[in-house]
Amino acid sequence: MMNLQTQFPTSSQDEIMQNMKNWLTETLGDSADFMIPELAEMFLEDAPPLIAKIQTGFNIGDGKQVKEAAHTLKGSSASMGLHAFSSHCKKIETFAKSGDLAESAKSFPMLEAEYAQVKIVLEELVE
Repeated sequence: MMNLQTQFPTSSQDEIMQNMKNWLTETLGDSADFMIPELAEMFLEDAPPLIAKIQTGFNIGDGKQVKEAAHTLKGSSASMGLHAFSSHCKKIETFAKSGDLAESAKSFPMLEAEYAQVKIVLEELVE
């Protein structure tokens, strides 16, 4: 049985960690090391309900809900340096905004697979 990570290519945990640390160090400077665990914890709290809103939006055909949740996730993940995750959110948002929920939904499994990797990395930072 295939899991999401084998079915859809994702960033490696090392890539996620390195990209995030580089981005946050560039953005926050010396305070990055102190801020990363707090930011990781906030993202882990905020992301699951937004991912669920996207899924629900697809289920009920609510493109506005999909677009808004994807937009919020896109911004928060980009600000964390989670570029691959943010890119999946952007695809979902763009197609939902244009009214093409079927095309938008094609990116959702990739978003879920990438989030599974991101979650592992961020949970290690919070511990």
